Amino acid sequence: MNIMKFGIGLSVLVLSCYMSSVFAQAQYYRYVNEDGVKVMGHSIPPQYVKNGYEIVSTQGRVLEVVEPAPDPEFVEQERAKAELKAEYDLLARRYSTVRDIEAAKQRKLVHVDASILLVDNSIENIQEEIDDITTRAAGFERAGKEVPSNILDTLAALNEKMAATQAIRSQRIEEKSIIEERFAKELQLFTLGVASFSEGATGEADASAKESAGAQTAN
Repeated sequence: MNIMKFGIGLSVLVLSCYMSSVFAQAQYYRYVNEDGVKVMGHSIPPQYVKNGYEIVSTQGRVLEVVEPAPDPEFVEQERAKAELKAEYDLLARRYSTVRDIEAAKQRKLVHVDASILLVDNSIENIQEEIDDITTRAAGFERAGKEVPSNILDTLAALNEKMAATQAIRSQRIEEKSIIEERFAKELQLFTLGVASFSEGATGEADASAKESAGAQTAN
């Protein structure tokens, strides 16, 4: 008798496990196919997974909703927006308006322009010395005499000094170009940031655009 009860109990347990397994597997995937028609089946073709789907029970109850994968273009737009926001936040800590950016640029350029002017004066002075030494050397040559070594050494030294000074001038010109490019980029980012993230963005963006146009006209 006990053996019979044990056998029945075991059978019930096995049947229960089997039915649980069956019900666990008895779920459907509901998705939209390429024709825009909702389809339900025991599996979902891989090409439709990215569009999102629902897992549905045999009674038609939605067990889980899998959202569509983000659109790559949208993801890129959000990434670019976040990058712009970070850059704008940094600029907003330093500048309140477009005029602040223009004023900062001008302060930088004043120093560089002054340095270029000093270098130009040095180049002019060196060139005058070279012209004077060259004239003296030509005098010896016209007289059929050998040019003294001290004159030749001085001329060589002046030419080296001229080359070094001209290199410094090129560096200053490059510095000026870098400053102008940097502030032009900051101006563009600041204007975009105001338009995209500031409170009252429309009004401030219009004002920033007018200031930017005015600053460029002044330049």
